[in-house]
Amino acid sequence: RLPHFPLNPIETLRPELDGTWNTFFRTSLAHHPRERFQTAADMTEAILELQQEWERQKERICRLEPEPRPDFGVTEPTEASTLRSRPRKIGFSEARTDLGLDDLWRPLKRAAADWKVLDETLVLDRRNRRVWERSGSAYPENVRQALARIEGMNRCRYGGIDSWRLPTVDELITLVEPPSGFEHFCAPPIFDPLQKRLWSSDRKSATAFWFVSLDMGFIGWLDNTGYAYSRGVAAA
Repeated sequence: RLPHFPLNPIETLRPELDGTWNTFFRTSLAHHPRERFQTAADMTEAILELQQEWERQKERICRLEPEPRPDFGVTEPTEASTLRSRPRKIGFSEARTDLGLDDLWRPLKRAAADWKVLDETLVLDRRNRRVWERSGSAYPENVRQALARIEGMNRCRYGGIDSWRLPTVDELITLVEPPSGFEHFCAPPIFDPLQKRLWSSDRKSATAFWFVSLDMGFIGWLDNTGYAYSRGVAAA
């Protein structure tokens, strides 16, 4: 959320957070520079302390009330997918309207997915009839490297498939989970959590592509020489 002053207590927005977070946000967003963190090291130290407490809180909840694992039972596919699979050039001025984004460039809505883990390397979206890499690139890549990796997957028929490609923004949005409290923390992730910022096949311009941030839930753009992870997708 964009900040509004005076700041509301953080627990009014996220009940699972306690008052220790309020000091951090008030210091980070203070109007006068002298009241803010004076160095990046000071801010990093505060973030690490919050993260440690966050992990302890999650551990307590997961130990006392373990979450059930997701049900990956076989179900029939639903209606044919309407997700856009062809890449497009989407300029900055029309991107928010065209892609359906809010003021923070997050999806206003997302196509529902129905996940089934096929094996250690592949995940099936039964609803939208897509097969995804469960992991993706081991390191951030520029666009040229990402496309070369996808081409290599097709040459070796990775997972028995030779139609891998970079996903469109529309397809990547299905991977963005809505914000939640502790209800999913105890369940194992379906996808490798390392790849948080993924290239799309959609261009912003002749020299830039759109990407999707899975951990922050927003859409952004990077120059072709910028670095993000890649994850292949194919029609099921």
